[in-house]
Amino acid sequence: MLCVPIALSQVPKTLSYQGVLTDAGGNQIDGKVMLKFKLYDAPNCAGKMLWEESQEVEVTKGIFNAVLGSVTPMDLPFDMAYWLGISVDGGEEMAPRVQLTSSAYSMMARALPGVTVNDLGYVGIGTMTPEQMLHVAGNIKTNGTVYASAYSSNSPFIMEAPAGTERARIDDISGNFGIGTATPAEKLDVAGTAQMTGFKLPTGAMSGYVLTSDGVGLGTWQQSSGGNGSTNHWNLTGNAGTTADNFLGTTDNQPLELRVNNQRIFRFELPNSSSPNIIGGFVGNKVTLTGVGLFGATISGGGNKGAVNWVTDNYGTIGGGAGNLAGRPTGSEITQAATYVTIGGGQNNLASGLNSTIAGGADNEASGNNAAIGGGQWNLAERAYVTIAGGQMNEAIGVSTWASIGGGLRNKVANEEATISGGSDNQANGKWSTIGGGSGNVIIARYGTIAGGGRVESQNTFSANFVFDEHGTVGGGGWNAAGSITGTKTDASFATVAGGRQNEAQALYSTIGGGSGNRVYDSYGTVGGGGNNQAGVDGNNFTASCATGGGGENNEATGLHATIPGGEDNIADGNRSFAAGWKAHAKHNKSFVWNDGSLSSNNGVLTSRGTGTMTIRANGGVYFSVGGGRSLGRDLQKICYHRQDFGSSADRYQLRGVFERRRAMGQRV
Repeated sequence: MLCVPIALSQVPKTLSYQGVLTDAGGNQIDGKVMLKFKLYDAPNCAGKMLWEESQEVEVTKGIFNAVLGSVTPMDLPFDMAYWLGISVDGGEEMAPRVQLTSSAYSMMARALPGVTVNDLGYVGIGTMTPEQMLHVAGNIKTNGTVYASAYSSNSPFIMEAPAGTERARIDDISGNFGIGTATPAEKLDVAGTAQMTGFKLPTGAMSGYVLTSDGVGLGTWQQSSGGNGSTNHWNLTGNAGTTADNFLGTTDNQPLELRVNNQRIFRFELPNSSSPNIIGGFVGNKVTLTGVGLFGATISGGGNKGAVNWVTDNYGTIGGGAGNLAGRPTGSEITQAATYVTIGGGQNNLASGLNSTIAGGADNEASGNNAAIGGGQWNLAERAYVTIAGGQMNEAIGVSTWASIGGGLRNKVANEEATISGGSDNQANGKWSTIGGGSGNVIIARYGTIAGGGRVESQNTFSANFVFDEHGTVGGGGWNAAGSITGTKTDASFATVAGGRQNEAQALYSTIGGGSGNRVYDSYGTVGGGGNNQAGVDGNNFTASCATGGGGENNEATGLHATIPGGEDNIADGNRSFAAGWKAHAKHNKSFVWNDGSLSSNNGVLTSRGTGTMTIRANGGVYFSVGGGRSLGRDLQKICYHRQDFGSSADRYQLRGVFERRRAMGQRV
């Protein structure tokens, strides 16, 4: 059987009791049962029975209610502990006995609901555990007067919360009311801060007067300086009649702050006699490290939680943005090696070089003295006097003093006064070198120039343009090289490739105009264009200097001063030789070979006959114009028709006879 606490009913003395009845199997009982109730002065069998009665009660789903004392009145004083015993339908008394709660003892208060009197005589209203003579758990309302009578002259009315902690008092002699003080000196004496929604002090008040205080804190209304309506104060609606002597600020060396919604938006401070700090924007923006003062620093605005703007060196400036750092902090000290730095705005920029500047962008770093970055993102100017106008991930590193990058992506200068105008992945590593643009172009020697062009294959870094020797030039195209990757940086100086693809001018003063796959191996050699043409001999510099290939395809001018104006598969390997047409081979010095490729033997190749010879193969005939519309071509056809060459003595005599007959007839030859 489950029992609940006993509750007090009205007089006569009765107790309300509720319980739960179940059978041996724990099942709830329904129906009427006979219950016998007994009160004892002890919890066990040794106790004395003081009262008993029997009641038939209705049980519904195991729950029953009974009013004890309704059959046999309870004539007990309730000044001691009692225990209740219960038996069902004449059975044995259930164990253990139930001790009555304090609700039963409140009958000593004449059974008033909500009133409790304990054995100490404390009266509780709204509480069953009173802690003072009168303990009220709730509000007290009175329509009359509350009196505090005293038997001496020092019995103030004291209010405590919690008990033992004084919060306020009314002095019984002066009548002064004190809050937070045991000795109130005025009618209302508050030891602490008072908050109110209004204030009224009519004594001495006049329109425009201000409340002032004397030396002991006594406040009175006084006329403002200059009288009512004086111009010696700043009005919320503006001022008129100001002079050069008027100012808004402080007359002592204390910082001045301007706030909006009680948040600082500007701070002015004067750490020395001449160079103030001005801090605007987010309240967390700062111009100093802990314990170290700066001067002449300015933060115009910007910043936010987690991304403050910060100036760490004297005369540093940040215009706005967020997360920008102007200066060079090292641990908890300041090196002062980064004065006069400037960041215009942007995000997460770092200007740490003396006189360095970042106009904007994001994640840029100007760590070189007098370095400048115009904008973009992730640009790095780490050397003195370098400039990066913008773009992304461009770098001026190494010994790149006075170098410049106009923009683009991932461009890099690594030597003095080198310049990259734009493009991507270009590298100007030579001093005074210049890259106009393009992609992946590289200069490793001084004075080199690449106007543009770049990688033929986007993933092949070797398919771009290169300058390996000083004063080398590549105008554009791709996979071109001016100078030689081997040897020194001066043995193939002044090489030039105007454009095209996979052209290589590898010798001193060598030139390639364009085309594809052309090569110049000896000094002063030239290939005008075409494809797979060669001037000079690979690895034998100066032995085939001044060789020239005008164009065509698969031509090789490998002799000193040799010339191939064009055509195909021609070779001029004799010094000062000349080969033209198709499959002409001038292998002798000063030889001249012209071939139409019609020979059925020797794979169609026509070869020179000796030094200083002219060898011509023209299957359709050879014509020499002599002016006036006349020529010797028809006579030469009669003499040399279907012959292989004019190399024999007989051929030469026959040709001479033709000229002699022409003269005899009065014809010009």
